[in-house]
Amino acid sequence: MTERMVRRAGMATVLAAAVLGLGSAPAGAAPSKIVYACAPNLCAVDPATGVSSPITTDGTDALPYRDPSLSADGSRLAARRGGDVLVGAYGADLTERWNGSQGLTDVALSPDGTAVAESHSYVQNVNRVRCYPFAGCQLELVLEDFSGTSYSVGVSAEGNTKGFSGGGGVGFLGAGTLLTSWYTLDGDVHRVCAIATPATPADPPCGVTIEQVGAPLSWPDGARDGTLIAAARGPLQEGGSTVVNVYDAATGALLREVATGTAPAFSPDGRSIAFETPEQRIAVVPAAGGTPRTLVAGTAPTWSAGAGPGARLAATTARLRKGRIRLALRCEGSARCAGAVRITKGRTTIGSGSYRVAAGKSARVAVKTTQRGRKAIAKRGKHTLRVRIAPRGAAATTTKLVLRR
Repeated sequence: MTERMVRRAGMATVLAAAVLGLGSAPAGAAPSKIVYACAPNLCAVDPATGVSSPITTDGTDALPYRDPSLSADGSRLAARRGGDVLVGAYGADLTERWNGSQGLTDVALSPDGTAVAESHSYVQNVNRVRCYPFAGCQLELVLEDFSGTSYSVGVSAEGNTKGFSGGGGVGFLGAGTLLTSWYTLDGDVHRVCAIATPATPADPPCGVTIEQVGAPLSWPDGARDGTLIAAARGPLQEGGSTVVNVYDAATGALLREVATGTAPAFSPDGRSIAFETPEQRIAVVPAAGGTPRTLVAGTAPTWSAGAGPGARLAATTARLRKGRIRLALRCEGSARCAGAVRITKGRTTIGSGSYRVAAGKSARVAVKTTQRGRKAIAKRGKHTLRVRIAPRGAAATTTKLVLRR
């Protein structure tokens, strides 16, 4: 089990007493990225290709980044370091402290990036005055549970932070419904609660509830369309496995188990779920069920729209000049992009070559056409082609290109 799983499994005790290689992305697929903890920093990986790149640089062994969370558009990022919840722009070190607590277990940034939720779970000996019939009052040292969830709009301050039951993890469903999970001693019940308007003082404590008996529910995450909730369940016993379950967001009913692992995160379109495997690797599985595929070593994934690391077309139109097609490529991330490119029409290769683009830069790559390729595009002034970009040591992606002569 991971350090976080051990902590939560241990907390419950105190309170109570196949991997596949990557395939090519479909032509025209919307770009997205998965951010994860790569100890001691945060890294990003393109889920289509497996190309990864560091994001932060100031993480240390003593204060590593953990539990990242992205806004829906991928422009904002939150994570925890020690007892602080930090927020900032994607692609840089996180420096804005928005919240914090002892015993932090999870962080979630709202889809619009304007609010942050954190989950904390710890117990502490506290002096309390207890009064008994016929025996009077006396000072006693008692073990008190301080588990909970905090929701803050912007930097934490009096008046903009609300507290809810929690301790087992937080997430968001749809446009901003808060998901919080917690454990209660009565009946050994574990819950995930959906709070539709967490910033409203008069909001009821819970909407639709997922309830399970006997094993923790943790790290909830919701689909952007508001229909599904994923959560980790388990372990059922010491040394057992934690599984990723998918639930109906309208009723709380269990729909299916999709993987062995923890920390699920929905893709922007809700069709896939990233999760952390027992071997602490980031994998992806269809939300409808299927065979997981592994991407990279790491923990605690979060998934959003926006380009991930690697090379991609910066423009989906190009012109033919002197027997060459000049492609505009953009290299995202902190590492140089290099690999092979091939342009096709149907089964005909129009041209192929190699590319090298500096990290964070754009460049023009001239692809020399073949004799057969020139014949295939000679009759008309406009053609719809396919560009296959194959990074070194990673999977290829294919994108539509409109060629004008």
